[in-house]
Amino acid sequence: MNSYMIRLDGLKLNTGSYSFIPKPIEKNLNMEGTIESPGSFHKLNSQLKKTNFEKMIGTLDYDSLLRRPTIFILIPSTDMDFNLTQKKEYVEKIGMMSQNINNIAAVLSIAIWLIKDSNVTTSHFYHYNFFNGVVNKYFRNSINTNSSGEIESINLKPKELNEAITIMYEIWEYFVIEEKNRKEIETKDNYETIYYEIEKSLSYEGKSFYRAFLLLQEARMTGYLPSKIAKYCACLECLFAIKKDSSKNIKNITASYLYDQKIDVDEIRSVMSESYGVRSDHEHGSQIKYLASKKDDELTNLSKKIDNYLRLVLKKILNENNEVQEILNYDNDVDSKMKARQYFLIPAREMFPDDYKK
Repeated sequence: MNSYMIRLDGLKLNTGSYSFIPKPIEKNLNMEGTIESPGSFHKLNSQLKKTNFEKMIGTLDYDSLLRRPTIFILIPSTDMDFNLTQKKEYVEKIGMMSQNINNIAAVLSIAIWLIKDSNVTTSHFYHYNFFNGVVNKYFRNSINTNSSGEIESINLKPKELNEAITIMYEIWEYFVIEEKNRKEIETKDNYETIYYEIEKSLSYEGKSFYRAFLLLQEARMTGYLPSKIAKYCACLECLFAIKKDSSKNIKNITASYLYDQKIDVDEIRSVMSESYGVRSDHEHGSQIKYLASKKDDELTNLSKKIDNYLRLVLKKILNENNEVQEILNYDNDVDSKMKARQYFLIPAREMFPDDYKK
């Protein structure tokens, strides 16, 4: 039996075991998957303590695994697990499976972010085979930060975690669609440490939702606030299919689209205007003019606000009906972009007509 364990750093779960894989998938693929809180991990701990797992990954890593919520997935062994004569092929197979499972966990982190501001990270993950005793230890260089650029743990209620798991599968569909454009993951072996060049495998194209989620991840993976704010803006530009007059359109479209969220429209426009100014200065290598008259904590507050706006925009888009989502998840062709652009731009022009007078 192959077990895959992914540590969920930045998340607090006091008790409970949560189903991670829908029952039909579990049945069809003959696999099990749960998210275990530290309080429910003791059953697995009693099994692992009888093996060489702790010795192989190290006591510090093992203790960290026990103290944090963990994704635990069991997949039946194959013939290759019983015959280790093809060691290189076996390591590659397990490695690719581990990376694919970690990709799903990374999407769970995005889904949790859609529930609340967070920095849940899935960088540490492990493989153990209960039959042959093979242990693999992985680290993925993708540490997330929250909207303030900080690393803090958040509490999730059972209802919130279950909601995040549901959202995760909705988001995952947009990544699956782009699999056809994804390149094969290349590996480099350096003194028996294998490096997976994951970012090189990502498609540079893809539909807008896929690209927006990649930009969101770039924003979450930096604690440098000007860069984070710039990526937030890029994500919104991608979602809104903005072609020109970016500063004007990003503030007006964000304000008009979030009109029903009980947030002051003028505040949204002001925040987006200031955010785009930070983005422009950062992208052009200039000093951040915003900080000439503002304190650092005001930049932090700006980052928090645009983070929240982006969350609200994405949640609203994901809740649109299928027909609307077909329009908004546009391709790279001109007509597709135009339809998405007009969907957002027409209400913005109606709400702020003075900005569009010639």
